[in-house]
Amino acid sequence: MALAGPFLSGALPLVWWDGHNIHFPLLKYRFFQWGVGSPFPLQEFQQEFPSPDSWAIWPPNRFEPLQPDFLHILRPPLTPSDHGRMHLLGTDALGRDVLAQLLHGAFVSLSIAFSAMLLSLLVGTLLGGMAGFFGDHGFRMRLFTALLLPFLGVLLWFVIVDANELLFYSDVSGIQHPFFLKLGAWSVGLVLICLFGYSLQSVGRWVPWLRRQISVPLDTLVVKLMEGLTAFPRLLLIVALMSGIEPGWTSVVVLLGLLSWPPLARLWRAGLLQAKTSDYAMAARALGFHETRVIGRHLLPNVSGPLAVAVANGLASLIMAEAGLSFLGLGLPMDIMSWGRMLMSARQALEAWWLIVFPAGMIWAFVALCHATARRIEDAYLKESAPTEFNKNSGRS
Repeated sequence: MALAGPFLSGALPLVWWDGHNIHFPLLKYRFFQWGVGSPFPLQEFQQEFPSPDSWAIWPPNRFEPLQPDFLHILRPPLTPSDHGRMHLLGTDALGRDVLAQLLHGAFVSLSIAFSAMLLSLLVGTLLGGMAGFFGDHGFRMRLFTALLLPFLGVLLWFVIVDANELLFYSDVSGIQHPFFLKLGAWSVGLVLICLFGYSLQSVGRWVPWLRRQISVPLDTLVVKLMEGLTAFPRLLLIVALMSGIEPGWTSVVVLLGLLSWPPLARLWRAGLLQAKTSDYAMAARALGFHETRVIGRHLLPNVSGPLAVAVANGLASLIMAEAGLSFLGLGLPMDIMSWGRMLMSARQALEAWWLIVFPAGMIWAFVALCHATARRIEDAYLKESAPTEFNKNSGRS
């Protein structure tokens, strides 16, 4: 439903035959909203069919999520509208269709949750895996590389969060779409990173002490970083950081992802600490396999069960965090609808029960589905590992 939500509700037809060519107006309009392509004129479809020789296939719900209708304000569910249409789930204080907001909000909320979980999974497995596998004395790097890493982190944050407004302006560069703005900002950031790394490496050729190898206490650094992030309440930390960042989809995803990785890193680190000294890991090293193959083919599958349970539970917490930010007005801008944004707008009319029940019910259903999935994964993992433990104990006896 989340993937098809933007195409299940809209004021433009899904397919339109103008008598000569076939068009996909809603698809084109949605891509324009996401920063790709050109807009499709809405005024051509103010009537049922643009011309007598044309035909169109309309979406099931013919309302836009942000389209106001001041003649139908705070109408309850199953209220008829103009041209034989019906507001199946009612309207809000501005006359906007609740079902359209619910379908579009599903796409926005779940895309944020899954993208943030993918980012946290990437950061958590990378840091936790390096900490558990290398420890405090197994990882060494050159000094100029260690000096490059902090600059790389600051520059990446700048490029992802702020460079769209600071590096490129549509009225100066002539670029009109957000997709190309982001692409240009990331390209400039990548070029700056490469130039800084090359210049630092060139300096290292003339300065001998920049080329020396240093031991990095990865395990201690990662553990202290996890303790520092978990020492503060996550929601308060997110609210404090979001108050100083430009609201937007990218900002919410990056912030939630970078603050949600400690549980995943802790599980991955503990699993590696236990699995890297096992017999199958030692046998793989004795056969001459590379460390990356030992991690990917032998160690990762043995800790994937608890990691999958943590991912399922983490999705539930991320959807709640996004809803909380949008409810406080700190997550997304006003022109992007999500389930939390619907709950925030419901405060203007507390007597309209449908404005609270439907988005809250969707959040509850998704959280319950995540927890049920986590329980199923945990039961399957325990059933799979139980015979192995039984055979081990039987072999010892």
